[in-house]
Amino acid sequence: MRWFGANWGAPVCDPDKHAPTPTAPCSRCLKLFVEGDQGIIMPFCGNPGDPHELPYHHECLMESLGLMPRVHILYQGAPLCRFSAEVPGKWPKGHKWVDLRDRNEATCPTCKLESK
Repeated sequence: MRWFGANWGAPVCDPDKHAPTPTAPCSRCLKLFVEGDQGIIMPFCGNPGDPHELPYHHECLMESLGLMPRVHILYQGAPLCRFSAEVPGKWPKGHKWVDLRDRNEATCPTCKLESK
């Protein structure tokens, strides 16, 4: 699996796996990628003649996996799950936050576990 766009601080964002922005459209929303988009390029094993990789906008992949919107628990300026080292205003689309006292509204399982 490779990733493209700006690093959002997730473990998948290994600098050795960074890729240029794909020229093929997103495999979910079918929109072309533009400069500044973030996403994942996943391996694909289909029929002969099918592409070997499928690109997705970050938010499209997360939605397709049922992981959006992702509501994190913010503690001392950082999400408890550590999915990103960035401030919330620079998080990828679809990631939101709640304060520790509102932890019951969080949807991130790692944040919820860490808040106990």
